[in-house]
Amino acid sequence: MNTGADELGGAIGETRTGTDTAFLATIEESEAALAERFAALPGNGAGGDEEAEIERDVVAELEDQEGIDDPVRMYLREIGRVLLLSAADEKRLARQMEEGKYVESVERRFLEDHGRPPTAAETYLGLLHDLYLLSDALNRICKHLKIKRTSIADVIEHPAFRGTVDAELDQALADYLARALHWEQERAEKTLVYVSTVTHIMQPEHVRAIARRLGEDRLLPPHFADGRRLQAIEDELRLHF
Repeated sequence: MNTGADELGGAIGETRTGTDTAFLATIEESEAALAERFAALPGNGAGGDEEAEIERDVVAELEDQEGIDDPVRMYLREIGRVLLLSAADEKRLARQMEEGKYVESVERRFLEDHGRPPTAAETYLGLLHDLYLLSDALNRICKHLKIKRTSIADVIEHPAFRGTVDAELDQALADYLARALHWEQERAEKTLVYVSTVTHIMQPEHVRAIARRLGEDRLLPPHFADGRRLQAIEDELRLHF
């Protein structure tokens, strides 16, 4: 079934202000990770070259001190030879940690609601549930970027979508969301980060596999009872997490 950017998942364009608020409240533990992403924006951190130079100076000074055991001196000499992570590596590692914490929060919510840990399929359904709660913003992002597609998988792998939500904060897009959805600016900016995180964790091929078994119309919103219908791909999804 073909659908435009404003018709994602049927009726998901309806306003769910109360639900959105509840959703944001359930993932407050991610605030620290989000703050780290904002802190990584240009101008918010020390330069890598300066930090590397300081570290080399400290290592050299400690090596020259008398009374240091040989193993310690050897260790200091070796770490001085190890290349520091590049800025890209640091961002990639921070993102992996952030997404790992987010998946843990999804699993924790399921455990609290159902009294048992989720299967990998149920964790995926939890991510789709979060995406459903973010769908007002998702629809507006697609409209702003003029993205037309037939499935959720098409959206989350679209180059324009990924290039926009995964890059440094797009202030123009955040301003557009705030105006279009009558949100505070801070909420619009944080929602962009959440959209990036949730859709980056999910893999398009997994979303397509789930859609083939459940139907595209069962993805947003998802139904946790459908988890049993995904047993055939449980091992594949578990490897992802």
